[in-house]
Amino acid sequence: MNVKISYTVPFDSVPDTITELMRQSSNNLETTGAKLKMNAFDEHEETPLQKMKRIDEVRKELSTIDLLLEDCYTILAGYIVTGK
Repeated sequence: MNVKISYTVPFDSVPDTITELMRQSSNNLETTGAKLKMNAFDEHEETPLQKMKRIDEVRKELSTIDLLLEDCYTILAGYIVTGK
């Protein structure tokens, strides 16, 4: 289960905070991509059920990355409107 957590940063640090969140998303995406590649070409025998479980784990990780990027997008939209 995911929960939203909010915190306050100074207005001027919003771009730096977004950059850090995007860096985190990028790192997570690289890690998840490597895991997917490793799982896709894994040579040892797996049952279809085991493979499904590993696929589901990657999908959940990708969903978490997507949610973080959605938060970045929403924060930046508010930042742009407020900054005008």
